[in-house]
Amino acid sequence: MPIPKNLQSLYFRPLRRAPKYGIPTCNLQLRSYNVRNLEFFADFAMRAAYYLDLAARGPVPLPRITERWTVPRSPFVHKKSQENFERVTVRRLIQIQDGHPDVVKTWLDYLQERAFHGVGMKANVWDYEKVDFTEGMDRQVELAKTVRKLEEAERTIEQGLAGLAQAEKNIKADPSVGGTLLKLLRQKQSLQFKREELRRLGTGQDVKDEARLKKRADSVDERLPKQIVTTKKDIEAARKAVPELKKKISALEATMKKLGDKVGTTSLETPQETGPSQEAVMAKVKELTEEIEGRK
Repeated sequence: MPIPKNLQSLYFRPLRRAPKYGIPTCNLQLRSYNVRNLEFFADFAMRAAYYLDLAARGPVPLPRITERWTVPRSPFVHKKSQENFERVTVRRLIQIQDGHPDVVKTWLDYLQERAFHGVGMKANVWDYEKVDFTEGMDRQVELAKTVRKLEEAERTIEQGLAGLAQAEKNIKADPSVGGTLLKLLRQKQSLQFKREELRRLGTGQDVKDEARLKKRADSVDERLPKQIVTTKKDIEAARKAVPELKKKISALEATMKKLGDKVGTTSLETPQETGPSQEAVMAKVKELTEEIEGRK
């Protein structure tokens, strides 16, 4: 049975691709204290570059780094005798030529993912930009600031909506306060409108005109409506609260009638029961009536 070519290639030197222009885009330096591990991983890096269609040169041996230390052999009996230690670092250089930055990054990420024990890597990467690349860098900085501003605003709105949801739950548990529920519903609608406006702007990655994005982000608050019209949900909530308010008015009128009867029949010697005055009851009835008329 014949051996597949991809297995046969393991017994030969790694294949190489010829560069077209010879412009260096990446220098990868491999370091290790073990020559065997270094040669193995350098061979693996060359094969990975070939299959990624990268023109690689090397591995080129670099000068060794020799380090020596002289230390006392022992702090007691052998204090005057010394001991020498030596460490030799072997290095190899692989150069990528005419490589696309994205492909080079993929190659480096793959080598980092499949890193071999005892072998260190240091890469120098070059990117070639246009003459006016500084203007593009300024636009990227402004775009990053705008995106950060939008994210902070959306985070604040999410926190406000969470607080309003909890307050709405507490108010629904106590139906005695209907006007506060309507205010909360309006605030919730306003926050939801702001959140949708921010999300409509997007994160900025799919917007080509950064200046237009920044201008729109700065004018978010200006374009928000000053007065939000009550929606159908708000009107339905207000209509549901009307019967409860009518019941309260009926109860207050009955209480007022009872108090009037007691005032007419009680003598001066009999102490009267403590309770709200007639003027306070009338004011409350008037206030509730005006609130109902306003909601209608």
